[in-house]
Amino acid sequence: METPPYDSEDDVATNPKKRKIEEAADVEKTESTSVEKESEKKEKVLQMAVKAFFNRRSKVEPGFYLNTHGENAAVDVDDYKSGRACEPVCMDDIYQLLLKSVIGYKYKLRWATLHGTRNISKTLLLVVEGFTKSEILENTSELNMIDMFQQVVETASSNIHFATELCSLHQIADFHVRTRDTFSTMFTREQRAKIEAPSNYTSPSKLNLLLSPIQMLMENYPCPGSNYTKSRCNNYIYTKETYASATIDSPMFAINCQMCVTENRPRVLTRITVVDENLRTVFNSMVKPDCKITEYATHFSSISENVLKGGTVKLSEVQQQVQKLLPANAILIGQSLNYGLHSMRMIHPYVIDTSIIFNNTGVRKKKLSLKHLASVYLNKDIQVDGKEHDPVEDAVTMMELVQFRLKQLAQFPKDFFYNQQLSSVLQTTEDTELPASEVGPNSVKAEPCFFSLTSKFSKKCSLIGNEVSLKYYYGKILNENTEKIVKSNRRDIINTTLDQISKKDLVITHVCYNPFTQLNAYEEFNDILKRLYNAYDDRYMLMVLISGVDETNYSDIKNGLFMSAFKVPKKK
Repeated sequence: METPPYDSEDDVATNPKKRKIEEAADVEKTESTSVEKESEKKEKVLQMAVKAFFNRRSKVEPGFYLNTHGENAAVDVDDYKSGRACEPVCMDDIYQLLLKSVIGYKYKLRWATLHGTRNISKTLLLVVEGFTKSEILENTSELNMIDMFQQVVETASSNIHFATELCSLHQIADFHVRTRDTFSTMFTREQRAKIEAPSNYTSPSKLNLLLSPIQMLMENYPCPGSNYTKSRCNNYIYTKETYASATIDSPMFAINCQMCVTENRPRVLTRITVVDENLRTVFNSMVKPDCKITEYATHFSSISENVLKGGTVKLSEVQQQVQKLLPANAILIGQSLNYGLHSMRMIHPYVIDTSIIFNNTGVRKKKLSLKHLASVYLNKDIQVDGKEHDPVEDAVTMMELVQFRLKQLAQFPKDFFYNQQLSSVLQTTEDTELPASEVGPNSVKAEPCFFSLTSKFSKKCSLIGNEVSLKYYYGKILNENTEKIVKSNRRDIINTTLDQISKKDLVITHVCYNPFTQLNAYEEFNDILKRLYNAYDDRYMLMVLISGVDETNYSDIKNGLFMSAFKVPKKK
């Protein structure tokens, strides 16, 4: 009989070695089964935890609250004549809130907290044109519906229509270039600070890169007469007693300021470097602080105790040198130069900020470092780890970045430039890419406008108003998810709004008033507020913006009011 090709059970039983192998295999199999069961158990627990987390999130009721910055902007409706200084919120703040309420924008608001955004059903913004902040506050006896708004804050904006600001906040614009009284609020008539574009102005230039007054306010630049704590400039001096108009021929100077921390002030100037358009260093000096330094911040400032010992020049002497150096129409360039000007304790009207002209995020406070900008746009390595910062190299890089951006603007303006009525020159520019050798790697275009972002999240919007108000939402910024509905009178505008609220995620409605010629204007406006408030109940956010825009009495900065109310279902 042939031997079977496998071992019989008796063989295994009588062979100790084979018996041990079989026993080990059984143990391994048992342990493997146990591990698999434990893994399955953990996976089920994890799935249940994730499910519970999202269930809790789905039950979070929306809420909107002011933080410290928002409280500083809050208006006491019952005691508005008290004279309390407010630090207004800007249109960028309203932009971020509106976007967050519609698409759940992930970035934190500067001035408030908005949570439970995924559960907000509807958002309505009523933009009111014709009333001023003072007119509303002086007639609260006829506007009892204002009491329903949980938040009332003061706003500051450019004297342009809300639609224009909403659609151009993160693109290079020309509003302050076309207006000769751009700096009328910040500087006296005798100081003659203004922008003067050529009469045949058709394409963007360095003038378009200048910060507008409202941008300077938003970015905490030293601003004469500002209520903003971080923009106040008591005991500061002007770079010139009087200024000449900024033109396309104005010379540019890049300024790099290195600072240290002292007992009395968070930032004091310890070194200043100035570079001209030819990348030549025209001023470079250590600065002796007038108080004891508590932190040198050498990693960022390249300043140490030994380095600073050689500094004998006082801040007042630096100020005098800068005044002598700069022409009356000089344009200053810097990376977040607001800090530098505060450390210099000087005020200047014409500024280009590299952290802003290259900010493509759509978020004002989310800026790229100079090191990153140099790498991306100039293919240049600066501030190398382990080495001290070179202030001259930094200043040169700032100038090169602006020159790079100007080159882009000159060749392909429509990729970066916002203009409500684009000139024929911009309209006919071909859609071609700049050669890599000319623009550098990873050239980034401007952030899409507000309605591009809402459409990206499949949010449907309605824009409602008369023809005059809605013309500022020009065709290029609209899309298949954004509908523009033109009505000729306020009654039809409001009725259409009430109809659209249930159909759209966002409704922006414009109404216009002339309280001087129209009887019962405030009574009618109060009734509109009541109807809109009662239009929807389920997680509904109602916002009202008193724009303050005045086309007859121009001012570069206008103050208005922003009011908000949240409606959530009443708990049973």
